[in-house]
Amino acid sequence: MAFDTDTYICDLAAVHGLAPKPGDTDRADLISRAVRAELDDIKARTQALHDWSAAVVADHDGAQPHTAATTVAGAAQRRSRPARRRPASRPAARPQH
Repeated sequence: MAFDTDTYICDLAAVHGLAPKPGDTDRADLISRAVRAELDDIKARTQALHDWSAAVVADHDGAQPHTAATTVAGAAQRRSRPARRRPASRPAARPQH
């Protein structure tokens, strides 16, 4: 099945409530506005996911209030911790046959 670019752009424009402007015969303006709107939406959703996951991590690290300062402090604290590693005295797993 071939990808139909025109249908995709029309659907993308419709999702964002956009319509072609008068005089835009090759729909370049509509394509540009639709792509910019979609990228802005992706950025907003990415930031919301980042904020949510930072709040979850901060909550996990200690029941501190969810503020920008505690989120930044929690991230710095996590970066300063050594990685969790298996103790050296633990024998390696044997292959199961």
